[in-house]
Amino acid sequence: IILSLFFKNYSITILLISYIAFSRLYSYRKIRLKQYPIIGFLTVFIFQGFVIFCTSNLLFTSKINFAMAAASSCLIGSMYPLSQIYQHKQDANDGVKTLSMLLGYNGTFIFSAILFLIGTMLISFYYFSASRIAAINTYLLCGVPVIIYFFYWFYKVSQQTSNANFKNTMLMNLVSCICLNTAFLLIYFLKY
Repeated sequence: IILSLFFKNYSITILLISYIAFSRLYSYRKIRLKQYPIIGFLTVFIFQGFVIFCTSNLLFTSKINFAMAAASSCLIGSMYPLSQIYQHKQDANDGVKTLSMLLGYNGTFIFSAILFLIGTMLISFYYFSASRIAAINTYLLCGVPVIIYFFYWFYKVSQQTSNANFKNTMLMNLVSCICLNTAFLLIYFLKY
């Protein structure tokens, strides 16, 4: 925040302050936005996706790419309920009703798949409009392991809900992070 003020980039200052404020409100025990399924989801969806993308985008360019910012929100939003799926009982004991609890096991996977699909469509639209077909192909190819593991895990959970556990959640997160970060690194280097 101090650096953004020093460089007189007030847009970044506002974005950083809003991100920090809502991150605190999400977890702060007296307010705890996390306890409300829709508000908690929207807090993560907007601030960890859209706002963080805009902040980093403004660091390197003078404009915001709204399609990619929305895609970032969709990708973060697709993982958010999956990160809650293993702790329904814990959250209930803590007085928290998460989006995953609201959606149920199958609903969580369906909701996540829809958001991931929307995010993929936005990314593809952006690269298509920039005539970067190789970027679309790279993104889609790197996403194959994510989709395979997602549907494998979904199948396992539909057979036995005990498969909605910490280990499988973290594995989903790991596969997704490695594959999508690899995709975006390759896309970055393909540009040059």
